[in-house]
Amino acid sequence: MKALRFHEAGRLADVLKLEDIPQPAPSPTQVLIEVKASPVNPSDIYFIQGAYRRKPVYPQTAGLEGSGIVVTCGENVISARPGDHVSFRLPGTWSQYCLAEDSSLIRITRDIPFSISSQIGLNPMTAFALLSETSLQKDDWLLLNTASSTVAGIILQMAVAKGINVIALIRDLVHVPALNALGARHVFLQEDPDLVRKIEEITAPKGIRAFFDAIGGKQLENMMPLMSQYATIVCYGNISNGEKAAISNVHLVYRNLTVKGFGIDRWLSLRSADQIGKIYADIAEDLYTKKIVLREIPSVRLEEFIPYWSHLGHPDKVIITIG
Repeated sequence: MKALRFHEAGRLADVLKLEDIPQPAPSPTQVLIEVKASPVNPSDIYFIQGAYRRKPVYPQTAGLEGSGIVVTCGENVISARPGDHVSFRLPGTWSQYCLAEDSSLIRITRDIPFSISSQIGLNPMTAFALLSETSLQKDDWLLLNTASSTVAGIILQMAVAKGINVIALIRDLVHVPALNALGARHVFLQEDPDLVRKIEEITAPKGIRAFFDAIGGKQLENMMPLMSQYATIVCYGNISNGEKAAISNVHLVYRNLTVKGFGIDRWLSLRSADQIGKIYADIAEDLYTKKIVLREIPSVRLEEFIPYWSHLGHPDKVIITIG
């Protein structure tokens, strides 16, 4: 079978190779899946660079998320059956076939395209989990930076459905129409020198009830005075690449703020399999009924991905289609 693999960490264009490798056989508790689609997320690039929390085992097949069709089941597999449409999060999805533990599968019972179901594992669950880390109520204000990202777009839709007011911060004004269409109350440039004043005028006297920060550094520092009493700041990214934020106890103490870090794998580890399965089923239903809409993403065949990526440099988002 064909797989996109790397034998050392580095830039995707430098280390990723299309290789022919043997098709794996499932253990008693595993299933063999014919992969149909796999998204390219920032985490995939970090994984190839060796900078992700999950480390490669060389030679490593790339890809951390996907969807496909169950081909063969191990003798002890109870839930899955050949022909099942499933999604999954695991290393090695940029290949024609992969193995997964039966217990880790996300079963898709609705007629959802593989290009959509391949994205269920990470971003929608992250959006749901982030919102669950707050006490946001109807008419509260939520602040999002890097709001043009996939996960932020899903957070925005989930929040708006609950009557929450969302302020979206972006790096490029080209994203304004799309975010307005999803229901953002206000959209601002992250680097606007007058940003604090503008947000303060909009949200006064209530203030921001929750801030989901994927940047850190100066951006986090600047937003602290905008928080309401008992507000929650959830840090889930590090786009500033380790830039430090000067957080004053004045804001923390006088506003009774909660600042917490968030990682989806740790969050999931604290939930039961039944809880996780229920959330994924609800997410799949929302995608099917269009309560959550994922933006259109270009697709490229597995065999064509490396030249495609190398030609474009670093495209915003792409789905690798297989089979």
